[in-house]
Amino acid sequence: MLNGFEMSCYLFASLFFLTLFSIRKKDKTLLWFGLFCASIFIRPFVTTNYHINTILPNLDWEIIVRIEYITLFLPSAFLILFINERFSEQSPSKVMKLLAAFSFIEVLGPVFFSASIFTYLIIPHKIISVIGMLLIVWAIVKALQKRVSGSLFAGIAVMCMLISATLSITNDNHITEFMPYLDTALQMGFLLSMSLILGSKFASEFLKVEYFQETTQNQKAELEHQHSVLKEKNDEITDSISYAYRIQNAILPHADFLRNFGRDSFLIYKPKDIVAGDFYWRNEEGDVLMFAAADCTGHGVPGAMVSVVCSTALNRSVREFNLKDPAEILNKTRELVIETFEKQNSNVKDGMDIALCGFNKKTKELKFSGANNALWIIRSKSRESKLDGAKAKITEQDDLQLLEFKGNRQPIGSYVKQSPFETVSLELSNSEMICLTTDGLIDQFGGEKTGGKKLMKKPLKRLILNNYNLTGEKQKEHINHFLKEWQGDFEQTDDICVLGLKV
Repeated sequence: MLNGFEMSCYLFASLFFLTLFSIRKKDKTLLWFGLFCASIFIRPFVTTNYHINTILPNLDWEIIVRIEYITLFLPSAFLILFINERFSEQSPSKVMKLLAAFSFIEVLGPVFFSASIFTYLIIPHKIISVIGMLLIVWAIVKALQKRVSGSLFAGIAVMCMLISATLSITNDNHITEFMPYLDTALQMGFLLSMSLILGSKFASEFLKVEYFQETTQNQKAELEHQHSVLKEKNDEITDSISYAYRIQNAILPHADFLRNFGRDSFLIYKPKDIVAGDFYWRNEEGDVLMFAAADCTGHGVPGAMVSVVCSTALNRSVREFNLKDPAEILNKTRELVIETFEKQNSNVKDGMDIALCGFNKKTKELKFSGANNALWIIRSKSRESKLDGAKAKITEQDDLQLLEFKGNRQPIGSYVKQSPFETVSLELSNSEMICLTTDGLIDQFGGEKTGGKKLMKKPLKRLILNNYNLTGEKQKEHINHFLKEWQGDFEQTDDICVLGLKV
């Protein structure tokens, strides 16, 4: 029987572990051991001298007897569940849970029936207790073999419990005399060892937490270092690209050349990245102004590098080889681009699509040649026009017409079926507008109602026709606004280049 000191220790242990369980409900070992200590603490009050009478003198005797039987059955169930939870991988879990369930069923007898039913439950209880102890020993031995954390303390606790039980039996049979100090030492050894089982678990988890904290700190430091390195590299790359942007801008003609066509002309140039594969080009000699909108393979840095090669080839075709006809210029440009890319036998297939025009400001004759890209001419049906639209695809809207003259279906660069480019000669009249565009705006994804489809040519032609009568600045503003609304949250798909020049 426990003395006052031992009872105080069990009370403290029960309150301590049940409080921990209220904080950490996932850990059932805290619950089962807390309830085990609570049932051990209560039992001395309802056995032997029945100390509970001093606290509750009017408590019914039958209730006291029922509590006595309940506190006899419960500790074994709680202990079995505790060991099963703590050493789950080493325990025969299903059998131990079944035994605990039988113990709880035993508890129902004194609760719902006469206390005298205890006489029929004593033998089953002893059998359950013996089997439960054997299973506990089995689980602890397996845990010791595998050196599971806390298994050594569990072994010590079982030894203390077995020695205490043996001494209790020998004392009851007057084989040995009762030794209170030894009994207290065994009880405290059992309680302390059982507590250390949980303590070792928490210590192990704390070590894991410390390890993870240390690992996290190391990883954080490494990530910060890597971030610093990446930032430095990114800054270097960004600086290089920004410098490439300045170089590309220096190659691009100034937009002032649009002034030759008056205030109703416009240029929209939107690289997808800092530098672009799209570019616009001009060359003026005498009365003839040559201009183009080109789309090189790719975008960003690779596209920009190809654009430098293609722009240089255009300049050489005109200035070095003195070519005037757009088709002849494209033929020579293709030759130079292929020659450049084939120098290292690298089999590079890059090149460009382009719409190239030559406009005579005096005669208003326009010559056009294209590599996959087309020429659009917008005019009013009510005004006199010398333009022959027989070879054009015509789109009409109210009093306006958009005539599309297609270029050759081949790029500037290596191609399986190469053929000479062709020139289309047209005679323009005042107020007619020339429009050149790459595929960036046409292929832009967007539109809430379409679910993110490409814009395509038809809506862009309609947009150009709707804005035909506006000034160049207003046309540019309206097209940019339309693009922003259409694009929405979608990323810009490609570089965008649109030239609109009104005669």
